[in-house]
Amino acid sequence: MKKQGVVIAKQLRNHVGEFKPKVIFAYSQKGKELIFNQSLLHPYKLNPLLEIGDRTPPDYPSLRVGCQKFTPKVFSDRESRISNMLKTILEYERNNPVKEELEIYCHNGLFSDIILRTKDKYDVILYKNKFIFAGTETRRGQNKLINYIGLKFEAMLTGQESPKDTSHCKLLLEGNVGKFPYKSVVEVDSYKMSGSEKKYAEMKLVFCPKTTEEELSVTRTNFELLSYLRKKVFNFDQKMKKWLFQCHFGLQEKLIIGIRNEDFELMGMREFDLQHDIVPYVREDMRGTYEQYLESIDTLEERLAYIYRQITFTQSEETQVYRFSCTNFRVKPHGRQFNRVLIPQYTKSHPAK
Repeated sequence: MKKQGVVIAKQLRNHVGEFKPKVIFAYSQKGKELIFNQSLLHPYKLNPLLEIGDRTPPDYPSLRVGCQKFTPKVFSDRESRISNMLKTILEYERNNPVKEELEIYCHNGLFSDIILRTKDKYDVILYKNKFIFAGTETRRGQNKLINYIGLKFEAMLTGQESPKDTSHCKLLLEGNVGKFPYKSVVEVDSYKMSGSEKKYAEMKLVFCPKTTEEELSVTRTNFELLSYLRKKVFNFDQKMKKWLFQCHFGLQEKLIIGIRNEDFELMGMREFDLQHDIVPYVREDMRGTYEQYLESIDTLEERLAYIYRQITFTQSEETQVYRFSCTNFRVKPHGRQFNRVLIPQYTKSHPAK
């Protein structure tokens, strides 16, 4: 057993620890306006009255307020899912030379989807030596209230007005997954300053049924609260897996979990640190997930290589669109039009042969 522990520690040191993407650019979208900065990214501050632990029972604020004026984002079938990402890359290229090497362009969620073998499907194009992935979800049929309350929770912590739409900020990251260089965009909810450095944060709201103030008050440590939530929150292990990889791949060192009740009221919140709280908890109570975490970079590189080989083996022209499933990673030519994945501005700057 001691030998096995040494091997695991070595994997963590040599692989997970070497995954260090950097922020190279950003965009903020307010309504239909796209601005290339972090102007919509605001710092968070926990409300001490709502921090979970030994406390005076607070008044629970409603998360429903403002929902009537909220308009969720729905994609049309003709709309590119990566329009903002490609516009951001083009803006970045104005002052930075385009790399000639093979490079992945994607939304950061692709990495978690591949690791966790979700049911998501992606369009993928190998164009001008760029390995470009685009999601296919339209967001039709989403629950407006459920969509809204997560954004409302973020607004509460950052001191912003109730959200009227899905305005957001995304960072452009640059890094490597093994032999694959990549650029990805990742939505970040907030940050806190640590000296002169921003510590980015992910915020998650969970429904905890039949929870009492007395039960929350005895969860003094972060480990105790996570153990409590694991018993009370439906599908908590799957949620924790997703949060772990979202934070890991997205440079988000802080995770703030909010708890709501049946009446859509915010009962409380707690801040967690990825390396000091989440990873140790997963190592202790979710061993299989921890091993996935240790092996994630190698697994991701292998699966990306498998997707790449399938495309290079069958591709006849660089405008060919493929569709692949994160469940089995099989790639098939797809009838979706090339110009509904890429955007005119990008193909004009990088014309097809």
